[in-house]
Amino acid sequence: MNIMNKNPIPLRMGQVILVLAFCVSVSSGWIQSPIQVCYRDQIIQKRNKDKKLFSEVEGRNKFVDAVTVVEELVNDDSNEYMAEKRLYSRRIPLEEVDDDNVNSSSASNTGSKIPIFKEQAKIRVPQQERRPLGDWEFLNGNYVLRPKLNADQDGEYEQPRALIHFVGGALLCAAPQITYRYLLERLASKNYLIVTTPCQLSFNHLQTCDEILEKFEKIAPQLAREYGAIPVIGVGHSLGGLLQVLITSLFPDTPRAGNIIMSYNSKPVKEAVPFFEEVFTPVFVSLADGEGIPSNNRNSSSASSTTNTSGGKSSVDGLNLLLAMARTATQGQLPSDQLLRDTLEFATPAFVQQAESGLPPPSISVDLRSAFESLMAPQVNALKNAGILPLLDQLLDIADQVPCLVQEVAEGARDFTPTPSSVAAAARRAYRARRTLLIQYENDPLDESEQLQEYLLESERIMRMKRPMIRMDVQLKTILGGPFTHATPAIAPPLDIAERAKDILGNEAPERLLYQQVEETVEAMVRWLEETT
Repeated sequence: MNIMNKNPIPLRMGQVILVLAFCVSVSSGWIQSPIQVCYRDQIIQKRNKDKKLFSEVEGRNKFVDAVTVVEELVNDDSNEYMAEKRLYSRRIPLEEVDDDNVNSSSASNTGSKIPIFKEQAKIRVPQQERRPLGDWEFLNGNYVLRPKLNADQDGEYEQPRALIHFVGGALLCAAPQITYRYLLERLASKNYLIVTTPCQLSFNHLQTCDEILEKFEKIAPQLAREYGAIPVIGVGHSLGGLLQVLITSLFPDTPRAGNIIMSYNSKPVKEAVPFFEEVFTPVFVSLADGEGIPSNNRNSSSASSTTNTSGGKSSVDGLNLLLAMARTATQGQLPSDQLLRDTLEFATPAFVQQAESGLPPPSISVDLRSAFESLMAPQVNALKNAGILPLLDQLLDIADQVPCLVQEVAEGARDFTPTPSSVAAAARRAYRARRTLLIQYENDPLDESEQLQEYLLESERIMRMKRPMIRMDVQLKTILGGPFTHATPAIAPPLDIAERAKDILGNEAPERLLYQQVEETVEAMVRWLEETT
């Protein structure tokens, strides 16, 4: 007998534990230009390919026509289509850099269906205006941290040394402004402009690159107006490092002054996640199956319904509803009537029969909502001002990825796109950054920085066959790993807390609070950045 028919709520404890285990496994798994605003097709068409030559200007590499692009951008506010244009046409096809990718079976597993997965599993609760922590700003899908160094009497700050575009590791990439807060705030204190773009973890890495660049394009015009032409440095940790390699290799309209890649990892799913095929795949397929919970015809606006062959509700729907309820709570509000009805419909089959019989659905009266908001307003405001509710709200962005991953696996995703061999081919044949710093941590079983170094050195040899004067500098730095070796860059308290702890504990604070390795990482990055910028 099907167990799902006995249990109206298919989110069994064992399945939830396995989902959490999968998430933990996955997560542990210069060219100067005006913030690279030259993505616009209209501007790109104006460029002559012959002008894409490097020249030394003030001792640093730039595009010859960088200033022209700045002027065209700043003087043109009408090109709003930039954010709406799809990025796929600007990506180099994998077939051009990897001959073995033409008939890749893994590519078919995660092909054009992936955007549908993400759309299905997306929570439909409208998000309130973001309230970032500390000095962070949330602008057009990006978190921005401006440097505050060498301010004059009017409070104006000197031009940043560079813009650091940061992408985080698996799962952590959804809230990098929190998970990598110490690292990024320390870099900002050294007069670097920080832009970190949150993204959703997916088996399709090329789609994730598209998502990142689309968001980055939206913030580029504003930053170009404020800071002019400054070098852009790509920085990534783990999966974020892999994405930066793909961006630098397959997106020729996204030049970088250099890249910093920490804990590079491009292992296939089966090696990155133990027992993926044997345990996690059947569990995820079960979670996405909707047997045992009937579905009525009412359209849901609070959480999207996952399609399945049985026509019933699935555990993915339950996860989405749970996240929607949590998101509402972080706003200090009661759930909407629609969300309440959807939750009852999912959890109680008898409610479906009641709805079909014509009985009025349950709802919360306007007076009750008003009384609740008035009663809770002081506590909610206090929690918001203390940063607790904004922190919880942004941490939910990490949990939002779980339904997407479950649904992708249930629909057939079994490996990443592109495959590790295709990523290696792209890095060897098309990587373009002139300077790259690779950081690895001792005793990290997932790190593949040394393999990446070989790929990039081969890329230099291939490039010099076409342009003998080209030089690419690739450095590898090894740092003693922390207690969570692969996740070392994310293991640190916020900068303000670390500074208070240092006042109390003295110079022993980094070691006693387990972020000594993160501080060493920052120092290594700053030394390299000073040479580059």
